[in-house]
Amino acid sequence: MTTHPFGIGDTVWVASYERTQRFVVCPDCGGTTRVKVTLFDGTEIMIECGGCNPGGFMPSTGHIEQYDWESAAEDLTVVGSEIKNGLRGNEINYFFLGGRYSPAEFVFATAGEAIAKSEELRLKHETEENERLMSKTKDHKSWSWNYSYHLRMAKRAKAEMELHERKAEICKPHLKSKK
Repeated sequence: MTTHPFGIGDTVWVASYERTQRFVVCPDCGGTTRVKVTLFDGTEIMIECGGCNPGGFMPSTGHIEQYDWESAAEDLTVVGSEIKNGLRGNEINYFFLGGRYSPAEFVFATAGEAIAKSEELRLKHETEENERLMSKTKDHKSWSWNYSYHLRMAKRAKAEMELHERKAEICKPHLKSKK
């Protein structure tokens, strides 16, 4: 039988971590929003940076979004608990005011224990985030794709512009003249 280390009304410390957003200069373009690409024939051209491009119709920004992780421990009062039979055995969840809850593995009797756990969580998530961000700078295939994509879109836009200019010329003689 699993016992609850904490009961209703007990004040406990809950380990957590919070992300604070910051922006850093793009490691691909150095903040210029443009990168130089060398084509197969040795021709060098400047294209929009894909590393700091947020996607959609937005242009490259020259910086990338990064998060700093901060360890935190919050003191809360237990208002309920439950035991679930999960894949890892019995799991205890504690409930707090405002509908918040936390698994027992993040609930501690002292602030020091909660901070130690939150530091462990913070380091794990910070490492994962940094690995994800740095993977952008190693994928050189995206630059050639980016170049060919924008070149195709520019050709398409030129053809569409020429089509509409020709159609406008056809319409011009049929305009009602102002008297």
